[in-house]
Amino acid sequence: RRVHGIKQRNMEKLDKMKFSVAEKSPSEGLKAVSIEEQYSHKGYMKNAKVKNSEPAAIQITAEQLIAESLAHRADDLPPPKQRIQDEEELVDYKLRRRTDFENAVKRQRIHIGNWLKYAKWEENIGEIIRARSIYERALEVD
Repeated sequence: RRVHGIKQRNMEKLDKMKFSVAEKSPSEGLKAVSIEEQYSHKGYMKNAKVKNSEPAAIQITAEQLIAESLAHRADDLPPPKQRIQDEEELVDYKLRRRTDFENAVKRQRIHIGNWLKYAKWEENIGEIIRARSIYERALEVD
């Protein structure tokens, strides 16, 4: 819907400035060229034609569309990149990730995205106190 609205506004603007483009041809000199003529050969101004305007025999509700998309979303999850076998590996993994995040924050202290990724990761692994601390540190950045 948003894209359609943008296209509609652009079409309205084009209608207002219908012959604002001038083109120079060797035989005629300078002549006014409509925007439609200028862009029609590039495929920008094609009107979409509806092939079948009849309503579908089976109507689908928004809830059905959402349920179907959620069902497909679960299937598209990639496998984990690393399997953690024991507690020692988990501690090592957390330490490496925190070091990476801290280095990113040190390099670009003002970039709020690094802070948010770091805090969100801490939230996702259940470290709420650490996440809160990171949010507070991000607020103190000048």
